[in-house]
Amino acid sequence: MIKVLIADDQELILDGLKMILDLENSIEVIATAKNGLECLEKSKDLNPDLILMDIRMPKMDGIEATKKIKEFNSDIKIIALTTFNDKRSVKRIFEYGADGYVLKDIESDFLIDIIEKTANGQCLLSNYVFQSLLSEKNDYDFTDLEIKIAEELAKGVSNKKIAKKLNIAYGTVRNKISSIYKKIDTNNRAKAVIILREYFKL
Repeated sequence: MIKVLIADDQELILDGLKMILDLENSIEVIATAKNGLECLEKSKDLNPDLILMDIRMPKMDGIEATKKIKEFNSDIKIIALTTFNDKRSVKRIFEYGADGYVLKDIESDFLIDIIEKTANGQCLLSNYVFQSLLSEKNDYDFTDLEIKIAEELAKGVSNKKIAKKLNIAYGTVRNKISSIYKKIDTNNRAKAVIILREYFKL
């Protein structure tokens, strides 16, 4: 069961999302919050697996809330949920550790799929994110093994499944991914997925 906290300052959005997610057997909405500060406090008290985080909220916005939540518990997955499709907000929330980003007009089935995959360590992001954060293709000087791992990483595959598919140790996958992160200049998995999808033209 994936424990989800929804943070949005619009009651209609909160109620709608809660109703949709409550229908899923794999998801439990454990709380809602109407601003970033409330979300931060409830995150500390309830320790959700995943947060749907609106970017624009009063008292504390979703970007700052994401930063503070990740500082005290980086294991909590955070998906930015917003109608504001500006590049600056997208980049800032990824810089602070967001694991995904979708627009509020996303179809419910796709949102559920994103929640489940993100909670399991995979990355599945809306098309807008790929357009917003694409960087120019670079020659990263990957080793042969790093290329194989990077290709799987770009597909949103978890470390455990990469190790199994390539028949290598889990620790090796983690070490190689750390090396890949350094070469593409990021320490954020979701942003790495975006960069690598463009690099491999997936």
